[in-house]
Amino acid sequence: MPRFAWELARGCAAVPGAVALLSLAQHAEIMPVPVAFSLATYHGPISCVLRLVLWPLLLVRLLAALHRVRPDIAIGVHAGPLDPVMALALRLYRIPFRLIVHDATTHPGDRPSVMLAQNATLALSAGAIVLCSHVEALLRAQGFARPILRSQHPPFAFACQPPPPPRAHKGPLRVLCFGRLQSYKGLNLLADAAQQLGPHADMVLRVVGQGAECADLARLRAVAWVTVENRWVPEAELGAVFAWADAVVLPYTEASQSGVAAAAMASGRHLIATDVGGLAEQCGQYPHVRLCEPSGAALARALCALRDTPDTNPPCCAADTEIDWREMAACLIAAI
Repeated sequence: MPRFAWELARGCAAVPGAVALLSLAQHAEIMPVPVAFSLATYHGPISCVLRLVLWPLLLVRLLAALHRVRPDIAIGVHAGPLDPVMALALRLYRIPFRLIVHDATTHPGDRPSVMLAQNATLALSAGAIVLCSHVEALLRAQGFARPILRSQHPPFAFACQPPPPPRAHKGPLRVLCFGRLQSYKGLNLLADAAQQLGPHADMVLRVVGQGAECADLARLRAVAWVTVENRWVPEAELGAVFAWADAVVLPYTEASQSGVAAAAMASGRHLIATDVGGLAEQCGQYPHVRLCEPSGAALARALCALRDTPDTNPPCCAADTEIDWREMAACLIAAI
């Protein structure tokens, strides 16, 4: 989310007549300059609870910061535990505030506090911003009656230089599954597909991300051509992770939209995704995507089809991702 905020702020700064004021937590992994103001947040559950208990002091600091920078409008890129306090400060200053809602419901493995923070922030907002119609429909079904602006997730380009085209290495097909290692990410479906393909699939699958160890990760590790890296991936390494892959697989059992898909498309990688939630809406126009039903057999067929299809017209990297973020920013500013 700090990366999303930074990209959106750069897009806003490129809109004629607009000045971008970026606010991030002091210890965000990405900390560009200049930042309008940064705040000390928390380092774990205990410090988070302490911040929440002392929320009036945080409110005073936020009001002072807002008085100094005097924004005309505000966009929150994601609701965290302290964001309701920021939303209250913006409301007291009568600054129109919209929150980007990435998910309207919690996924299996998510903390309930995530949705509590989002609902509290939304209650103090002037409306929501969604990145697919799937999330908009869920919000409306929940009774959200304030205005909703619909946008889309622009591409993420993590590498400074364009990566080599897929299959330039001339070896077995390289497949990447990247992201939080949680059950709704379809680790069971991916393990089913890997086992169905057998010990000699003429491909390499790399599962990279952070999450709790589980039986599905053990099943994946048991397949000879699969490696699992259960770890946090720093921002500086993301470009190399996507550049390694020929294809990125999203075996999700439920989803809204995906930052991983946005990064895969920007990197010029093939994409295999299950047709759930808003993934078809996000990826359907990408010429190098294969959508399939959420099952191990369907994923196995999609992987085999990609492996056996000659790459006569390989995907290309996004020419200029800044244009997409600028267009998103311009539309949001005009609408708000």
